[in-house]
Amino acid sequence: MFIFILSCSVIVMQVRKDRIFNLYLNEVKGKYPGEYVKKAVEKVGYLPQYILRECPVLCSQDIFLSSRALMHIQEKRREILEGLILPNAYSLLCFPSGIYENDRSGKGKRADILLVKELGTRIFLIAALEFKDSGIYKGYHVVTIIHSSSRYLDRRKCLWKKRMLS
Repeated sequence: MFIFILSCSVIVMQVRKDRIFNLYLNEVKGKYPGEYVKKAVEKVGYLPQYILRECPVLCSQDIFLSSRALMHIQEKRREILEGLILPNAYSLLCFPSGIYENDRSGKGKRADILLVKELGTRIFLIAALEFKDSGIYKGYHVVTIIHSSSRYLDRRKCLWKKRMLS
């Protein structure tokens, strides 16, 4: 029974990971900066219930990624998209190490929360998510994903942090 449940969760994880890669391959890869990209939106995962229980500020567990957000990431961070961001996107979006409140005071900053994934000791992937409360795509939508250091998070309020087992 345990092996069956484990294999089902691995299959679901692979399907979700494939959705991110397929969206990238079908809609974004090979496009030039500024080129038109058809808007396609995929539900790429959801935040686990334990995160929602421990972080009551969150109002949905569904996470969506659009082809236009992927195009934005490719335009700004092409050199690390395929090597760092895409292979870790599913774990970043569905199993973050921390959740922070975004500082929306800057020009063009529209994200509500930041999902953070620590890779090693010094590398952080940060996904900025904006909550949309309309239609069938109600949930958090990825605005961008950046690669940064821990200093970027020092000025932000931590909403939730993964606890380490001792």
